[in-house]
Amino acid sequence: MLSRILGVNNVIIVLLLSLMFLNISNYWYVLAILPIGYLLMFRFRYVSCDTTLVLLFLFGLMYMAFAAESEVPMSVKMTLVLIFPMLYVMGRYIGRTESDNGVVNVMYILAFAMAAMYLFSISESVAEEGFAVDDRSMEIQGSGSNIERSATGIYSNLMILSMFLLSLFIKLPYKKKLIYVIGAALAIYSSVRIQSRTSIMLLLAIGIVILVLNLKTVVLRNLWVTITSIVLISGITFYVLNTYEEELMIIERFQEDDTKTAGDRTVLSANVVNALQTHPFGGLEHMPYAHNLWLDTARVAGIVPFVILVVITLMFIPTLINIYTNRRHSFNYRFMMTVFALAFIIYMNTEPVLEGCPILFGLFCLFMGMTREHNKVIDCSCEE
Repeated sequence: MLSRILGVNNVIIVLLLSLMFLNISNYWYVLAILPIGYLLMFRFRYVSCDTTLVLLFLFGLMYMAFAAESEVPMSVKMTLVLIFPMLYVMGRYIGRTESDNGVVNVMYILAFAMAAMYLFSISESVAEEGFAVDDRSMEIQGSGSNIERSATGIYSNLMILSMFLLSLFIKLPYKKKLIYVIGAALAIYSSVRIQSRTSIMLLLAIGIVILVLNLKTVVLRNLWVTITSIVLISGITFYVLNTYEEELMIIERFQEDDTKTAGDRTVLSANVVNALQTHPFGGLEHMPYAHNLWLDTARVAGIVPFVILVVITLMFIPTLINIYTNRRHSFNYRFMMTVFALAFIIYMNTEPVLEGCPILFGLFCLFMGMTREHNKVIDCSCEE
Protein backbone atom coordinates (compact mmCIF):
# COMPACT_ATOMS: atom_id res chain seq x y z
CA MET A 1 0.00 0.00 0.00
CA LEU A 2 2.69 2.47 1.06
CA SER A 3 4.81 1.43 -1.89
CA ARG A 4 1.96 2.34 -4.24
CA ILE A 5 1.38 5.70 -2.54
CA LEU A 6 5.05 6.70 -2.65
CA GLY A 7 5.64 5.19 -6.08
CA VAL A 8 8.81 3.37 -5.03
CA ASN A 9 9.85 -0.25 -4.40
CA ASN A 10 12.30 0.37 -1.55
CA VAL A 11 9.92 1.85 0.99
CA ILE A 12 12.03 1.19 4.10
CA ILE A 13 15.28 2.58 2.68
CA VAL A 14 13.54 5.62 1.18
CA LEU A 15 11.79 6.39 4.49
CA LEU A 16 15.05 6.03 6.41
CA LEU A 17 16.82 8.26 3.89
CA SER A 18 13.99 10.79 4.20
CA LEU A 19 14.50 10.87 7.96
CA MET A 20 18.19 11.49 7.37
CA PHE A 21 17.58 14.30 4.85
CA LEU A 22 15.12 15.96 7.25
CA ASN A 23 18.32 16.79 9.12
CA ILE A 24 16.67 16.98 12.54
CA SER A 25 18.80 19.03 14.97
CA ASN A 26 21.47 19.15 12.24
CA TYR A 27 22.42 15.53 12.98
CA TRP A 28 21.87 14.11 9.51
CA TYR A 29 25.28 12.44 9.57
CA VAL A 30 24.17 10.56 12.72
CA LEU A 31 20.77 9.66 11.27
CA ALA A 32 22.63 8.30 8.22
CA ILE A 33 23.46 5.29 10.39
CA LEU A 34 19.86 4.07 9.97
CA PRO A 35 19.69 3.64 6.16
CA ILE A 36 23.34 2.58 5.95
CA GLY A 37 22.86 0.04 8.74
CA TYR A 38 19.74 -1.35 7.06
CA LEU A 39 21.59 -1.70 3.76
CA LEU A 40 24.54 -3.51 5.34
CA MET A 41 22.36 -5.80 7.48
CA PHE A 42 19.64 -6.77 5.03
CA ARG A 43 20.92 -5.91 1.55
CA PHE A 44 24.64 -6.58 1.89
CA ARG A 45 24.69 -8.90 -1.13
CA TYR A 46 23.98 -5.86 -3.32
CA VAL A 47 27.02 -3.98 -2.00
CA SER A 48 29.94 -4.00 -4.40
CA CYS A 49 33.00 -1.90 -5.07
CA ASP A 50 33.79 0.19 -8.14
CA THR A 51 36.30 2.89 -9.07
CA THR A 52 34.11 5.80 -8.00
CA LEU A 53 33.56 4.25 -4.57
CA VAL A 54 37.31 3.84 -4.06
CA LEU A 55 37.91 7.43 -5.18
CA LEU A 56 35.23 8.76 -2.81
CA PHE A 57 36.91 6.97 0.12
CA LEU A 58 40.30 8.25 -1.02
CA PHE A 59 38.95 11.77 -1.43
CA GLY A 60 37.57 11.74 2.11
CA LEU A 61 40.80 10.42 3.57
CA MET A 62 42.95 12.99 1.74
CA TYR A 63 40.60 15.82 2.69
CA MET A 64 40.69 14.79 6.35
CA ALA A 65 44.49 14.38 6.30
CA PHE A 66 45.31 17.72 4.68
CA ALA A 67 42.58 19.64 6.54
CA ALA A 68 43.49 18.09 9.90
CA GLU A 69 44.36 21.45 11.46
CA SER A 70 41.60 23.42 9.75
CA GLU A 71 38.44 24.74 11.39
CA VAL A 72 36.27 22.35 9.35
CA PRO A 73 34.20 20.37 11.91
CA MET A 74 35.30 16.79 12.55
CA SER A 75 31.73 15.67 11.75
CA VAL A 76 32.18 16.95 8.19
CA LYS A 77 35.56 15.24 7.83
CA MET A 78 34.23 11.91 9.07
CA THR A 79 31.21 12.30 6.82
CA LEU A 80 33.51 12.63 3.82
CA VAL A 81 35.32 9.43 4.70
CA LEU A 82 32.40 7.20 5.67
CA ILE A 83 28.94 8.48 4.84
CA PHE A 84 29.34 9.93 1.34
CA PRO A 85 30.81 6.71 -0.09
CA MET A 86 28.02 4.70 1.55
CA LEU A 87 25.38 7.02 0.12
CA TYR A 88 26.89 6.32 -3.29
CA VAL A 89 26.56 2.58 -2.59
CA MET A 90 22.97 3.07 -1.45
CA GLY A 91 22.25 5.00 -4.64
CA ARG A 92 23.53 2.08 -6.67
CA TYR A 93 21.18 -0.26 -4.81
CA ILE A 94 18.19 2.01 -5.42
CA GLY A 95 19.13 2.43 -9.07
CA ARG A 96 19.31 -1.34 -9.49
CA THR A 97 15.92 -2.05 -7.93
CA GLU A 98 13.74 0.90 -9.01
CA SER A 99 11.98 1.66 -12.30
CA ASP A 100 12.47 4.92 -14.20
CA ASN A 101 9.45 6.42 -12.44
CA GLY A 102 10.62 5.07 -9.11
CA VAL A 103 14.00 6.79 -9.40
CA VAL A 104 12.36 10.17 -10.13
CA ASN A 105 9.94 9.65 -7.23
CA VAL A 106 12.86 8.89 -4.90
CA MET A 107 14.46 12.20 -5.90
CA TYR A 108 11.23 14.09 -5.17
CA ILE A 109 10.71 12.43 -1.78
CA LEU A 110 14.28 13.11 -0.66
CA ALA A 111 14.30 16.65 -2.08
CA PHE A 112 11.06 17.44 -0.24
CA ALA A 113 12.39 15.93 2.99
CA MET A 114 15.57 17.98 2.65
CA ALA A 115 13.54 21.19 2.17
CA ALA A 116 10.75 20.49 4.68
CA MET A 117 12.03 22.33 7.76
CA TYR A 118 13.16 25.27 5.64
CA LEU A 119 9.74 25.56 3.99
CA PHE A 120 8.06 25.44 7.40
CA SER A 121 10.40 28.00 8.97
CA ILE A 122 10.07 30.46 6.07
CA SER A 123 6.26 30.13 6.07
CA GLU A 124 6.24 30.79 9.80
CA SER A 125 8.48 33.82 9.33
CA VAL A 126 6.25 35.22 6.58
CA ALA A 127 3.21 34.84 8.85
CA GLU A 128 4.97 36.74 11.66
CA GLU A 129 7.00 39.38 9.77
CA GLY A 130 5.46 39.58 6.32
CA PHE A 131 7.12 38.80 3.01
CA ALA A 132 9.42 41.83 2.73
CA VAL A 133 12.41 41.65 5.08
CA ASP A 134 15.91 43.10 4.83
CA ASP A 135 17.66 40.24 6.61
CA ARG A 136 18.46 37.27 4.34
CA SER A 137 19.40 35.00 7.24
CA MET A 138 16.96 33.28 9.57
CA GLU A 139 16.71 30.69 12.30
CA ILE A 140 15.49 27.29 11.11
CA GLN A 141 13.03 25.42 13.31
CA GLY A 142 14.18 21.95 14.31
CA SER A 143 17.81 22.66 13.46
CA GLY A 144 18.87 22.23 17.07
CA SER A 145 20.65 25.59 17.02
CA ASN A 146 19.75 29.23 17.59
CA ILE A 147 22.29 30.23 14.96
CA GLU A 148 20.69 31.82 11.90
CA ARG A 149 21.28 30.14 8.54
CA SER A 150 22.47 32.21 5.60
CA ALA A 151 20.43 32.54 2.41
CA THR A 152 23.01 30.38 0.62
CA GLY A 153 22.68 27.60 3.18
CA ILE A 154 18.89 27.78 3.02
CA TYR A 155 18.65 27.70 -0.78
CA SER A 156 21.07 24.78 -0.96
CA ASN A 157 18.36 22.72 0.74
CA LEU A 158 15.63 24.02 -1.60
CA MET A 159 17.49 23.77 -4.90
CA ILE A 160 16.60 20.28 -6.14
CA LEU A 161 12.95 20.60 -5.09
CA SER A 162 12.60 23.84 -7.07
CA MET A 163 13.74 22.01 -10.23
CA PHE A 164 10.50 20.00 -10.26
CA LEU A 165 8.79 23.09 -11.70
CA LEU A 166 10.16 21.96 -15.06
CA SER A 167 7.95 18.86 -14.86
CA LEU A 168 5.28 21.21 -16.26
CA PHE A 169 6.79 20.60 -19.68
CA ILE A 170 6.38 16.81 -19.74
CA LYS A 171 3.37 14.50 -19.82
CA LEU A 172 2.57 13.15 -16.37
CA PRO A 173 -0.56 11.95 -14.57
CA TYR A 174 -2.44 15.01 -13.32
CA LYS A 175 -2.07 14.18 -9.61
CA LYS A 176 1.66 13.49 -9.86
CA LYS A 177 2.33 16.69 -11.80
CA LEU A 178 0.30 18.67 -9.27
CA ILE A 179 2.34 17.22 -6.39
CA TYR A 180 5.62 17.98 -8.17
CA VAL A 181 4.62 21.55 -9.05
CA ILE A 182 3.26 22.37 -5.59
CA GLY A 183 6.54 21.27 -3.98
CA ALA A 184 8.55 23.28 -6.52
CA ALA A 185 6.34 26.36 -6.08
CA LEU A 186 6.87 26.27 -2.30
CA ALA A 187 10.64 26.03 -2.82
CA ILE A 188 10.70 28.91 -5.30
CA TYR A 189 8.46 31.06 -3.06
CA SER A 190 10.84 30.45 -0.16
CA SER A 191 13.89 31.18 -2.34
CA VAL A 192 12.45 34.53 -3.41
CA ARG A 193 11.66 35.33 0.24
CA ILE A 194 15.35 34.99 1.15
CA GLN A 195 16.31 37.08 -1.92
CA SER A 196 18.28 34.31 -3.64
CA ARG A 197 19.35 35.50 -7.09
CA THR A 198 20.99 32.15 -7.71
CA SER A 199 17.64 30.36 -7.44
CA ILE A 200 16.07 32.39 -10.24
CA MET A 201 19.10 32.38 -12.51
CA LEU A 202 19.72 28.65 -12.06
CA LEU A 203 16.12 27.66 -12.76
CA LEU A 204 15.95 29.95 -15.80
CA ALA A 205 19.28 28.72 -17.22
CA ILE A 206 18.44 25.03 -16.79
CA GLY A 207 14.93 25.57 -18.14
CA ILE A 208 16.30 27.13 -21.34
CA VAL A 209 18.98 24.43 -21.75
CA ILE A 210 16.60 21.50 -21.22
CA LEU A 211 13.99 22.91 -23.60
CA VAL A 212 16.61 23.53 -26.29
CA LEU A 213 18.00 20.00 -25.85
CA ASN A 214 14.48 18.57 -26.18
CA LEU A 215 13.17 21.06 -28.71
CA LYS A 216 11.55 18.47 -30.96
CA THR A 217 10.10 16.19 -28.29
CA VAL A 218 8.89 18.79 -25.80
CA VAL A 219 8.33 22.04 -27.65
CA LEU A 220 7.08 20.81 -31.03
CA ARG A 221 5.31 17.51 -30.36
CA ASN A 222 3.70 18.77 -27.15
CA LEU A 223 3.26 22.35 -28.28
CA TRP A 224 0.08 22.91 -26.29
CA VAL A 225 1.75 21.73 -23.07
CA THR A 226 4.72 24.00 -23.70
CA ILE A 227 2.57 27.03 -24.50
CA THR A 228 0.30 26.42 -21.52
CA SER A 229 3.27 26.04 -19.18
CA ILE A 230 5.03 29.16 -20.46
CA VAL A 231 1.83 31.21 -20.29
CA LEU A 232 1.16 29.93 -16.75
CA ILE A 233 4.68 30.70 -15.49
CA SER A 234 4.80 34.07 -17.29
CA GLY A 235 1.35 35.05 -16.01
CA ILE A 236 2.17 34.24 -12.40
CA THR A 237 5.52 36.03 -12.68
CA PHE A 238 3.91 39.14 -14.23
CA TYR A 239 1.20 39.21 -11.55
CA VAL A 240 3.68 38.86 -8.70
CA LEU A 241 6.04 41.53 -10.08
CA ASN A 242 3.23 44.03 -10.58
CA THR A 243 1.43 43.31 -7.32
CA TYR A 244 4.34 42.90 -4.94
CA GLU A 245 7.12 44.88 -6.62
CA GLU A 246 7.83 47.01 -3.53
CA GLU A 247 7.98 43.93 -1.32
CA LEU A 248 10.30 41.90 -3.54
CA MET A 249 13.73 42.77 -2.18
CA ILE A 250 15.24 40.36 -4.69
CA ILE A 251 14.61 42.88 -7.49
CA GLU A 252 16.99 45.31 -5.78
CA ARG A 253 19.61 42.56 -5.55
CA PHE A 254 19.46 42.00 -9.30
CA GLN A 255 20.14 45.70 -9.77
CA GLU A 256 23.31 45.62 -7.67
CA ASP A 257 26.68 46.08 -9.35
CA ASP A 258 28.03 42.66 -8.36
CA THR A 259 25.38 40.86 -10.43
CA LYS A 260 27.69 41.05 -13.48
CA THR A 261 30.40 39.15 -11.61
CA ALA A 262 27.96 36.60 -10.13
CA GLY A 263 28.12 38.23 -6.71
CA ASP A 264 31.91 38.69 -7.01
CA ARG A 265 32.31 34.92 -7.41
CA THR A 266 34.69 35.30 -10.35
CA VAL A 267 36.95 37.56 -8.28
CA LEU A 268 36.87 35.22 -5.27
CA SER A 269 37.68 32.20 -7.44
CA ALA A 270 40.63 34.02 -9.03
CA ASN A 271 41.97 34.94 -5.58
CA VAL A 272 41.92 31.29 -4.48
CA VAL A 273 43.64 30.12 -7.68
CA ASN A 274 46.40 32.69 -7.13
CA ALA A 275 46.81 31.73 -3.47
CA LEU A 276 47.14 28.03 -4.33
CA GLN A 277 50.34 28.76 -6.24
CA THR A 278 52.07 29.44 -2.92
CA HIS A 279 49.89 27.15 -0.76
CA PRO A 280 49.39 23.98 -2.85
CA PHE A 281 48.39 21.95 0.23
CA GLY A 282 45.60 24.24 1.30
CA GLY A 283 45.31 25.74 4.75
CA LEU A 284 43.60 28.81 3.28
CA GLU A 285 40.32 28.51 5.17
CA HIS A 286 40.85 32.08 6.43
CA MET A 287 40.26 33.28 2.87
CA PRO A 288 36.72 34.06 1.65
CA TYR A 289 34.88 31.20 -0.06
CA ALA A 290 35.60 30.73 -3.76
CA HIS A 291 31.93 29.72 -4.11
CA ASN A 292 33.01 26.66 -6.05
CA LEU A 293 33.01 23.08 -4.72
CA TRP A 294 36.31 22.13 -6.32
CA LEU A 295 38.24 25.36 -5.60
CA ASP A 296 36.95 25.50 -2.02
CA THR A 297 38.16 21.93 -1.56
CA ALA A 298 41.61 23.06 -2.74
CA ARG A 299 41.42 26.18 -0.54
CA VAL A 300 40.94 24.07 2.60
CA ALA A 301 42.76 20.80 1.81
CA GLY A 302 45.01 21.49 -1.19
CA ILE A 303 45.40 20.10 -4.68
CA VAL A 304 45.48 16.37 -3.83
CA PRO A 305 41.79 16.02 -2.83
CA PHE A 306 41.00 18.66 -5.46
CA VAL A 307 42.40 16.45 -8.22
CA ILE A 308 40.58 13.37 -6.90
CA LEU A 309 37.29 15.29 -6.82
CA VAL A 310 37.85 16.53 -10.37
CA VAL A 311 38.43 12.93 -11.51
CA ILE A 312 35.21 11.80 -9.78
CA THR A 313 33.33 14.58 -11.52
CA LEU A 314 34.82 13.78 -14.94
CA MET A 315 33.91 10.12 -14.47
CA PHE A 316 30.30 11.20 -13.93
CA ILE A 317 30.15 13.00 -17.31
CA PRO A 318 29.59 9.79 -19.37
CA THR A 319 26.72 8.90 -17.01
CA LEU A 320 25.23 12.35 -17.55
CA ILE A 321 25.49 11.93 -21.32
CA ASN A 322 23.94 8.46 -21.07
CA ILE A 323 21.02 9.82 -19.06
CA TYR A 324 20.18 12.22 -21.87
CA THR A 325 20.92 10.03 -24.89
CA ASN A 326 19.84 6.51 -23.78
CA ARG A 327 16.40 6.06 -25.33
CA ARG A 328 15.94 2.79 -23.47
CA HIS A 329 14.86 5.00 -20.58
CA SER A 330 11.46 6.68 -20.55
CA PHE A 331 11.49 10.25 -21.82
CA ASN A 332 10.27 11.60 -18.48
CA TYR A 333 13.20 9.93 -16.72
CA ARG A 334 15.72 11.33 -19.19
CA PHE A 335 14.20 14.81 -18.96
CA MET A 336 14.03 15.08 -15.17
CA MET A 337 17.32 13.35 -14.39
CA THR A 338 19.12 15.59 -16.90
CA VAL A 339 17.58 18.58 -15.09
CA PHE A 340 18.88 17.30 -11.73
CA ALA A 341 22.34 16.51 -13.10
CA LEU A 342 22.69 19.99 -14.61
CA ALA A 343 21.40 21.55 -11.39
CA PHE A 344 24.00 19.72 -9.29
CA ILE A 345 26.92 20.53 -11.60
CA ILE A 346 26.03 24.20 -12.11
CA TYR A 347 25.15 24.85 -8.48
CA MET A 348 28.34 23.25 -7.20
CA ASN A 349 30.18 25.73 -9.42
CA THR A 350 28.55 28.62 -7.55
CA GLU A 351 28.60 27.67 -3.86
CA PRO A 352 30.96 26.22 -1.17
CA VAL A 353 28.98 23.00 -0.85
CA LEU A 354 31.16 20.97 1.54
CA GLU A 355 31.43 23.78 4.08
CA GLY A 356 28.06 25.40 3.45
CA CYS A 357 25.74 22.45 2.86
CA PRO A 358 27.50 19.06 2.97
CA ILE A 359 24.15 17.22 2.94
CA LEU A 360 23.65 18.44 -0.65
CA PHE A 361 26.89 16.72 -1.67
CA GLY A 362 25.54 13.61 0.05
CA LEU A 363 22.46 13.78 -2.18
CA PHE A 364 24.75 14.18 -5.19
CA CYS A 365 26.71 11.05 -4.21
CA LEU A 366 23.44 9.11 -3.94
CA PHE A 367 22.34 10.55 -7.30
CA MET A 368 25.61 9.47 -8.95
CA GLY A 369 25.25 5.91 -7.71
CA MET A 370 21.56 5.74 -8.57
CA THR A 371 21.90 6.97 -12.16
CA ARG A 372 25.05 4.98 -12.91
CA GLU A 373 23.60 1.67 -11.72
CA HIS A 374 20.19 2.32 -13.28
CA ASN A 375 21.83 2.91 -16.64
CA LYS A 376 23.65 -0.43 -16.35
CA VAL A 377 20.46 -2.30 -15.43
CA ILE A 378 18.54 -0.84 -18.36
CA ASP A 379 21.35 -1.64 -20.78
CA CYS A 380 21.68 -5.23 -19.52
CA SER A 381 17.92 -5.91 -19.59
CA CYS A 382 17.71 -4.67 -23.18
CA GLU A 383 20.63 -6.85 -24.27
CA GLU A 384 18.90 -9.92 -22.86
